[in-house]
Amino acid sequence: MLDFIVKYWLQFIFGIVASALSGALVYYRKQYKKAKELKTQEQKRNLETTIYNILTGEKYQEQLEKIVEKKIDIISQKSDSKDKELQQSLNGIKIDIQKMQNALTLFFSERFKEYAITLLEKPYIYPDELDNFQILYDSCKDLGENHVETFYKKVISLPLKNREEI
Repeated sequence: MLDFIVKYWLQFIFGIVASALSGALVYYRKQYKKAKELKTQEQKRNLETTIYNILTGEKYQEQLEKIVEKKIDIISQKSDSKDKELQQSLNGIKIDIQKMQNALTLFFSERFKEYAITLLEKPYIYPDELDNFQILYDSCKDLGENHVETFYKKVISLPLKNREEI
C-alpha cells in the first residue's frame, strides 16, 4: 500500500513540476518574442528617424544646392552661346530634379506601404508609431502620392494603446 501511494504521489509531483516548467518555458518564450518585436520596431523607428533627418537636414539640402549650382554654372558658361544649348542645360536640370523626385517618391511610397502593413498586423497602434506613420504619410502626400489614402485611413482607425498597458 505504501509502495502504491509513493509511486502515484511521485508521478503526481513529477507531473506538476513538468507542467510548471512547460508553463515557464511558454512564458519566457512569449517574453522573448515580445522583446524581439520591440527591438525590431525600435530599429525601424531609428531608421525612419535617420532617413527623415537626412532628407530634411542641412547636409541633404547642401548636396541638392551643389547639384543645382553646378547646373547653373554650366548654364552661365553656355549663356554666351546659342539658346539651343541653354535650353538643353535647363532640360538637364529638369530631368535631374525629376529623377531625384521619382526616387524619393518611390522610396517613401514603398516604405509607407511596408510600415502600414506592419502596423495593420497588430490590433492596436502605439502613439510613437502613429507619429512616425504620420511623418511618412505627409512625406508621401508632399511628393504627390495619392494612393496612400487607403492605408492611411485603415492605420489611423486602429485603437491607440500606450506601451505601459502591455
